Amino acid sequence: GTSKAVLKHIETRILAYSRATLAKWVEVHEKQHGLGSWAAAGGPSPENIGLHRLCEDTVLMTDTCNGARCTKRLLTESIVQAIAEKVGKEAWEAMSEEERNEKYRIHRGDCWQHLRNIIIDAMAAKGNELIKEALEDDLAEFSSYERIEVDGSSVIRGAFKHFHHGGEYAKGRGREFSAWHKQEHPSLMFIPFERAMGNRQDLAFDGCVALYWNRLLCLEFLRGYIDCPKSQNVLDKSLYTQLRCNEFVALLRVNTLWCYLFSDPFRWLSGKTSKLAGWSLYKMGWVLELAEKAMQEIEESPERLLDPALDIFKPVADELPEFAAWRAGQLEKQVTAADGTRYYLAREVLREARTQRPGSGNEQAKAKTLELAKAQATRALEKMHDKRLALADKLSSQDGENAYSSNADAHARTLGVHGTNDGVENKFAS
Repeated sequence: GTSKAVLKHIETRILAYSRATLAKWVEVHEKQHGLGSWAAAGGPSPENIGLHRLCEDTVLMTDTCNGARCTKRLLTESIVQAIAEKVGKEAWEAMSEEERNEKYRIHRGDCWQHLRNIIIDAMAAKGNELIKEALEDDLAEFSSYERIEVDGSSVIRGAFKHFHHGGEYAKGRGREFSAWHKQEHPSLMFIPFERAMGNRQDLAFDGCVALYWNRLLCLEFLRGYIDCPKSQNVLDKSLYTQLRCNEFVALLRVNTLWCYLFSDPFRWLSGKTSKLAGWSLYKMGWVLELAEKAMQEIEESPERLLDPALDIFKPVADELPEFAAWRAGQLEKQVTAADGTRYYLAREVLREARTQRPGSGNEQAKAKTLELAKAQATRALEKMHDKRLALADKLSSQDGENAYSSNADAHARTLGVHGTNDGVENKFAS
């Protein structure tokens, strides 16, 4: 329902219900053991359950949709009103604002995974838009039946259905493809395709890694079906057409780089906020500012994205040993080919995405890769600086009220809190 309706439910369906349930429990206990026995045994009072308790350096965490943020704002106002009633009108009015803030503190937080996904969603959409514009005339030559859609997420889902052994497509070739590449190319590094079930915005970057690396292998496999029209199906032809397209290779290449250099590290830091020493909800604003700085560099010089020296979050790694160890572990992570040959996954993929290896298609795709990098960085900055969104108020450049640089006290008070609402959303997922 509306934010007001949700707010009402918090009081009636959770707090009032819990007070009533505990009151009944107290009544039963005192019937058996005598009046006052509940409190004497250390039992809690039903009056301890209420909005007035949500003021003890509490963080109210939501995702970034307008309805949730509105509910959070209304809830904050209701909490303050409940405290004032509990304290008493005369005592409340006698307190200064500084005294109230010191004693009763509420912090409003936005889930950093949702904030990260706002940027990813915008960048992915911009990349898709440019590719569709570049291929508009070519796409017009295909019928809708042929399903030639140069949308990154659509192709990621199509590849999962067709090539993944768990793909949910009756005509998928996952088992045949797995057996074929192990037999024909046992020494080649192979990256399992990302599972593309459900709705994940960061899949737009994550899913490109395997597709980018495996594309030449996929093309070789599909060519056998393309050469024999009687045995091909719609996905055979559509994936074969898309993976041969230089412009689409450029999209896979640039999104793979964004995945490793921006999305993955940001995701790790967001999810580990409660476990990192000296880290807080507000310290993540500094991480966002580092991403902002990198996007500005890439907007000015797109070649920067291909530069091995680009290290967006190095200042964080210098400060956080845990993050430095995670990054080192990512570079040491290995995959094993069918014949036992081992490869360093991230090192191989980053080397491939940053260079123009002959025969890989990278050279033909370079100009479009740089064009996409610049446009996506610009789009990311537009989202970060949009005052209507939750990102801008975390940035010093936008005079954000929740910027790390101007919230030293709030940072200290929220050390160790969760930086996301994953713990709640996982309940929905399961």
